[in-house]
Amino acid sequence: MFTGWPSLVLATTASVSLALSACGGGGGGGSTTPPGDGSTMSPSIEETFADSTKAANLAVAMRSAARALPRPGSVTQSSNVDNNNTTTDRVQITAEYGAGGPVLSVRNGAAWSITGEDDDVVSKRIAGGTLYVGAYSDIEPPSTRQVGGGDDGTQDIPLGTMILGAGVTISAGGGIAGQRGALDGEPGTFNCTGGCAVSGGTTTRGMWTFTPDRPPGAVDVSSSDAVAWSGSFNRDRLPGTRNGQQGYFRCLSQSCGHSTSTVSGRTRMMLSGVWIFVSSTTTTVTEPDDDYLALGIWLVVPDNAASAADYVFGAFADGNDPFLQSNLAAVAGTATYDGDASGVYSEKSAGTTEIGNFEGDIRLMADFGDANGLGTISGSVTNIEAGGDTLSGMLHLGSADIGAQNSGFFRGQASGTVEQRGYTGQWGGQFFGNGEPDGRPGSVAGTFGGYSTDDAVNFVGVFDAHKQ
Repeated sequence: MFTGWPSLVLATTASVSLALSACGGGGGGGSTTPPGDGSTMSPSIEETFADSTKAANLAVAMRSAARALPRPGSVTQSSNVDNNNTTTDRVQITAEYGAGGPVLSVRNGAAWSITGEDDDVVSKRIAGGTLYVGAYSDIEPPSTRQVGGGDDGTQDIPLGTMILGAGVTISAGGGIAGQRGALDGEPGTFNCTGGCAVSGGTTTRGMWTFTPDRPPGAVDVSSSDAVAWSGSFNRDRLPGTRNGQQGYFRCLSQSCGHSTSTVSGRTRMMLSGVWIFVSSTTTTVTEPDDDYLALGIWLVVPDNAASAADYVFGAFADGNDPFLQSNLAAVAGTATYDGDASGVYSEKSAGTTEIGNFEGDIRLMADFGDANGLGTISGSVTNIEAGGDTLSGMLHLGSADIGAQNSGFFRGQASGTVEQRGYTGQWGGQFFGNGEPDGRPGSVAGTFGGYSTDDAVNFVGVFDAHKQ
């Protein structure tokens, strides 16, 4: 979450600092990066908000963003809106885990792009102003696993609950055991472990396992390979060697055979049909984290500081594994998602404008409905902290219909009372994380904003939450 935007009282003579850090990380300084065009360095965040005009104009942009309707794809909520008050920006973010930790690349269409680490604010000169971006991700370091080592490919891969439209094809008809099909484009065999049903060539419910035809580490066997076997063809496998390597052969065609022939006193062992070979030699495979969330906030400060209309403030939330929209049609029941909410606020008081960070806890309740609809989602932000203080009250994230596209994109109204001030605004999000055992989305992320009825306080933030 955002934890490094210390409270800033911004006035003409104020001395300020600003940083952004990832959840659990240390606060990075308000760093600057060269604009890349040979011109001067970007102004630091301290220099940018050392006067009250810029602070007040930033507050105006934050209010516009809090009122704006988020847009789907990569959930984005900003002060740039169309005639329907819908956000026109679309900020996308990707993360990679480098030698020094997560590296985030952020792009807003053709308007701008920037790259930085997830514990710092990065800045960049763009046409007409300076861009500041702070972002974080929950991406984990790459994991390693061993393949081979005698793996003959008969080990089932647990799938969890497979649902209608999940992209899993299964041959229609026949029994539940031994169903032929494909998972993520890989052919293999499905077997039911309880409560399963098949309709129209796809699973509709139940717990399944999957045995791939080509297990990790498998290679094709060609007619030029020197093969030998050391046992009988049993359970679709034949122990033996390929070019001197010990392992297992496996038949992929409807019929396979193995035979020997002797020509001019030389015996040759031959396999007929389509075969693969899995070596007993252990190989280490590195796999990146492909189910991460990444979120952030950006602002654009125009060169003409007095031009309030040219200030831009926004928030964005994205992930690397958007939930398949086709899955939602068969998801039923309820799920609770808990996580973090954080962002930036502005407050006008006694002729000054204060800019700072806030953070809190979020809980979302999704009711995925039934055959008549995709259901709804709602929630609340509680335990809000700002300026080192825990604030009384909470923000309600009003009930929103789960949508029929863009990973169930939803949006609704936000309202609540914090420190005896009433707030209203907008919020939105979408689902991420396929392949959960119960078939429901594994996580949800999005943006939210609010503004006080007395026009004194504005806030814009992001949230990420995981299924409990």
